[in-house]
Amino acid sequence: MALKDLQTNLKSLRYGKDTVGGGNSGEPYVTTSINTAPGNTGGVDFTLRANTLSRVGDDLKRLNRFFNSNEGQAFRRKQNLLSRTEVKTQASGVINGGRYITKSTLLQAGANPFGTHLNKQGLNPFLDTSPSQAEANNIFDRIVNFSTPQGLPVYTSVVTNTQSKEDNRLVNLKDNKISKPSQLQRNSGFLSNLLGDGLSNVLRSINPFRNNIEDVIPRLIGNTKGTSAFKGEILRYSGGPGSALGVGQTVIKRYSDVTAYNTPEFQRYHYLLNAGQISSLSEERSKLDTTPKPDFRTELNTSGIRKNIISKSPDYTRKNIEQRVNLGNPGRRSKNVSSYTKGLGSALDKINALELYRGENVDLSLPVNDLVKFRIGVINNKNTKEKTYIHFRAFLDAFTDNYSAEWNAEQYMGRGEKFYRYGGFERQINLDWTVAAQSKEEIMIQYKKLNFLASVLAPDYTDAGYMAGNLVTLTLGGWCYEQPGFITNLNLSVPQESPWEIAINDSGNRDNKVMEVPHMVKVTGFNFTPIHNFVPKIQTLGLEGKTPAYGAERYIGLSKGDVDAYGPVYRGSPSVYAEGNYDDWTKNTTSNQTPIPESSIKNTQGTN
Repeated sequence: MALKDLQTNLKSLRYGKDTVGGGNSGEPYVTTSINTAPGNTGGVDFTLRANTLSRVGDDLKRLNRFFNSNEGQAFRRKQNLLSRTEVKTQASGVINGGRYITKSTLLQAGANPFGTHLNKQGLNPFLDTSPSQAEANNIFDRIVNFSTPQGLPVYTSVVTNTQSKEDNRLVNLKDNKISKPSQLQRNSGFLSNLLGDGLSNVLRSINPFRNNIEDVIPRLIGNTKGTSAFKGEILRYSGGPGSALGVGQTVIKRYSDVTAYNTPEFQRYHYLLNAGQISSLSEERSKLDTTPKPDFRTELNTSGIRKNIISKSPDYTRKNIEQRVNLGNPGRRSKNVSSYTKGLGSALDKINALELYRGENVDLSLPVNDLVKFRIGVINNKNTKEKTYIHFRAFLDAFTDNYSAEWNAEQYMGRGEKFYRYGGFERQINLDWTVAAQSKEEIMIQYKKLNFLASVLAPDYTDAGYMAGNLVTLTLGGWCYEQPGFITNLNLSVPQESPWEIAINDSGNRDNKVMEVPHMVKVTGFNFTPIHNFVPKIQTLGLEGKTPAYGAERYIGLSKGDVDAYGPVYRGSPSVYAEGNYDDWTKNTTSNQTPIPESSIKNTQGTN
């Protein structure tokens, strides 16, 4: 019979012989005649799609036959093994994720058309897992929401019972793994892996013998209320991800045994306060008094054991950053915030509120200490030994120190390559920083300083009426220390996140102490060209000894005024070296420093 002669009306096909060896699996479990016509929306399911209820009936019949087959039985066993290997919680029963039963899937298939979602795991597919169920008290909710040891774990149903210290696993972890050392330890054995928590729960239910078996249970089972009794472990429970198809136990180990804090070996490498010490310190420090609280690090060194983890540092209770660098504490409790017009009584940031002053050197009696020294000294053209100092808080945003060399190219006739002739050297420092007021008392002072700094780019005039530029000295940490030079550019901008001062008092009237200005100002594009107090050239070196002797050509200063990182300081002659600072004007003295009169500041800055 030729292939082209093969004919079928698509109604003569037969099922069967679809398993290995020619057997019949019985699938498909539900068949429908090809002559069956589509239904309509009338009848009992007129509110649903056509034939919805009949299709649901087919699904139930198909699933029921599947669950009664060998493949269905295997599927059910696999679901329970997967549940057994889930993570065990305080709400878990015998099977960590709850037992799987086929009726849950059958009920879900029947409820699909109505948008209902039932629980797949547990003996009660209708169990309410929402937090509101924990507060349900009526008898109907209790009947519908019954739970069993094999049910779906619902933490909200046991949360009211975990408030007590005896039943809360986190409290038990703290007591057994942090507060006190646990001496219980054993090797895991067959009984522990086989029975896990089950035997522990049975033994604990025997109240008359409970006190006698408290020590036996951990040694036999290795699990006390979910907390492992092994010193090297935190949790140990039956099943879970660490088991093999649900057989065995899951163990969560600890990195180090922090219960051994009272041994010299442990304290040599770790710093730890036990729960009792933390509790007593918390109670002591919670008292609202004015006495300084002790530095907790001193209590870790009372035993005399060598420590090599926490480095030595100043006492943060007395020499903290707020006090040491005049920053102030915006969150301190003692400030009065009832009246913005009155302010805090004094400026919070002492450097930000520091007025301009004149002197030959920086006035160390003023609050000028910062994490990084940052100031600009404007040299008086009529008395070059005198400067007007401007101090800003070192909120530095950007800093670059640019060096460039000029090489001029020349090309001779008949030669393909170019020849270069050195043409000169140039250096420029670029700096950006932020000026931000932390209290009302700082706002106008910071603008007075910014206004005076901007005026430095304008000319000065001599007594004879000639125009003169303004030289300044820049100090920035140890990189630049009283470095002479001039400013060629300066930009002031207001960041978008900055609030504005609206200058009204508590009653809504005009506050004459402040102006309508931003609280924050960005100083960008600050270009500073250094004028070196040495001939710019390659640095002179003395390499005869073990330690090199550096010459005066120190582009990066590495100085903090009273200490020079280079050691012996070059003084202008190759054979003359001296200890101390290589800038004569950087000696720390407070003599001849007179504050600028208010009238002079107004004349310098101009008036509105």
